[in-house]
Amino acid sequence: MGGPCAFNPEPLADFVDAVMIGDGEEMIVEFIAAVREWKKSGEPREACLRRLAKIPGVYVPSFYEVSYHEDGTIAAFTPKCPEAPATVRKRLVLDMDKAYYPTEIPVPYTEIVHDRIMLEIMRGCTRGCRFCEAGILYRPVRERSLERLMELARALEKSTGYEEISLSSLSSGDYSCLPELIRALMAEFREKRVSVSLPSLRIDSVLKDSLEETQQVKKSSLTFAPEAGTQRLRDVINKGVTEQDLVEKLTDAFQGGWSSVKLYFMIGLPTETLEDVLAIDELGQKVVDAFYQNNEALIQARENQILMDETLAKLGETVSVVKNQILADFLPAISDIVAAFSNMVSGVSGADAALATAVENMVNAAVEKLPDFLDFGLEIIKAVVSGIADNLPTLLEGAVQILAELGAAIRPGMSTLEIDQLGEKLIRSFGCVPNFLHYNGYPASICVSVNDEVV
Repeated sequence: MGGPCAFNPEPLADFVDAVMIGDGEEMIVEFIAAVREWKKSGEPREACLRRLAKIPGVYVPSFYEVSYHEDGTIAAFTPKCPEAPATVRKRLVLDMDKAYYPTEIPVPYTEIVHDRIMLEIMRGCTRGCRFCEAGILYRPVRERSLERLMELARALEKSTGYEEISLSSLSSGDYSCLPELIRALMAEFREKRVSVSLPSLRIDSVLKDSLEETQQVKKSSLTFAPEAGTQRLRDVINKGVTEQDLVEKLTDAFQGGWSSVKLYFMIGLPTETLEDVLAIDELGQKVVDAFYQNNEALIQARENQILMDETLAKLGETVSVVKNQILADFLPAISDIVAAFSNMVSGVSGADAALATAVENMVNAAVEKLPDFLDFGLEIIKAVVSGIADNLPTLLEGAVQILAELGAAIRPGMSTLEIDQLGEKLIRSFGCVPNFLHYNGYPASICVSVNDEVV
């Protein structure tokens, strides 16, 4: 047994032979070698366990005797054989550059959630959030060197063909060489359209320059973890960030062109009140306000979206009225037709005449209600047209301005990547999202063809 839960092995101590505690890269090799040697020796099962108990980080429960106080607490934890250490200490890989890291991994035929290269840049965390098991278990902090990470990135990109590299760790923003690493990765993989993404970020990390570097190929969504809605509860869990930290960092991101942000919160924390839970919504609204702050184009786009939502709601109500009216007017006639047809199939006398009468009644009802249906249709058309008319001037103005600015900026020698980045920036400046980007896997925001036509 191994992994993070192995740090508290006692619930399973009666059921397992051995537990590996700590980093496994080196320990698993020694573990397998010990089992292999035991199998060759032909010795009894206990001899295998004695070999395993000698490996630093391995706990063999059957080699310890536990005595208890009268109140049920542990009085002593005593080894029963010389191979078992008095204290089992977690195993640590101190030199991350020398630690094994897979460079050839299975690549599935289908799209998966983690459809990217996961590059572990560091292990451990110094923050000490009280809810975080991993932050305690994986101490101390150990980093991979910039040179080693570039070596791994090249090997993984070559063997997998993935188009995204995610810099993985408990707190990637705390990696000491993060700006240098991102610049090196972008320089290496930009022309291959391989992007770099950062996982859940510390709000108080200095990341503005690094985030701007990562957007050279594409912008992935940003993820931050405030964890709680109020400062009181964040202090309880030792999450040393403030609401101001969050708003400032997200404002930087929005100004840098990001429009998609994900926030992590937890519900059910110790001392939590309803006020703490409701504050999550309030904090989320402040983030939305920060997105629209000081951006007239986005404010206008927001107002247009509200108007469009109202228009769609009105359209939905109109369609619902039409549907209900149709059911009220024609359901009896339809029921008569179905009943008459069923009787005719069953050979009931006179059923064919009844069917003809039911169909005639249906037609007459339709003719009678035709003016009402036309009125309903006009209401629907008005609702749709009014929504388009309200938004069309802004959309046309934006399209014309984007094409004009993009055309004026293009110079001989510019790469299609540079043109695409400028196009995306202009589109987002109007509070819009590039429709081309990621559509059926399309990697760019605009389409630049060989005859210089920009769509």
